[in-house]
Amino acid sequence: MYRERGADLFAFAYRLTGSEGAAEDVVHESVLRVLDGRCRVDAGRGDLTLLLFGIVRNVAREQRRISGREAPQDTRDRPGVPERPEHVLTIQIALQALPEADREVIILSAYHGHSPREIAAILGRTSLVIRVRLHRAKGRLRRLLLDRHPRTADTTARAGFRP
Repeated sequence: MYRERGADLFAFAYRLTGSEGAAEDVVHESVLRVLDGRCRVDAGRGDLTLLLFGIVRNVAREQRRISGREAPQDTRDRPGVPERPEHVLTIQIALQALPEADREVIILSAYHGHSPREIAAILGRTSLVIRVRLHRAKGRLRRLLLDRHPRTADTTARAGFRP
């Protein structure tokens, strides 16, 4: 399972933490918790992949609380790291400004393509709650993008949000 979905779990952890090193730590700790029995994974409770996303989310939250870090690491001045297009940076900065719950549902939906039902399984909520949370989170992200950069109607369209 890890070989099949490891890259997706890493991408999710990276978007939550904003750092490659922290994302690697989160995924490794998540896998260790499953292997040593600290997190029981029961296939009868649902899709194993969704359960793993939930474990990664919880480990990322725990590590963020311990380290007290919220902001992603800036990679623009690091050698060997390609510079990201401006609209990508704008969206990343706006995402980091959102509350954690909003950021999680947007990342799971927009970046990983999970349905509200799948997100509900990952986060331990109902799909109705997730649909409402996702709608409100997209609205807050849209407002953030437009407030910070009034000329970003093009950016919000690229991200899949209507201006």
